[in-house]
Amino acid sequence: MARLLALGLSNKEVARQLGISDHTVHVHRQRITEKTSSGHAADLARLILRADPQALDDGSAPASPTQDL
Repeated sequence: MARLLALGLSNKEVARQLGISDHTVHVHRQRITEKTSSGHAADLARLILRADPQALDDGSAPASPTQDL
């Protein structure tokens, strides 16, 4: 769930992907925010990337800026 939130998905989008209610996502988002002091999705993304640099890589972005050249 934290990964999906860090990617910027809304509560409704996360709920739909995980097959849970919007309210459940809302509660978990609050708890994640409180425990990590991450007020925004960008803050959460930074924390996740520190733990696992490839965690938010969905394979759609080039690995390096020169890959498309």
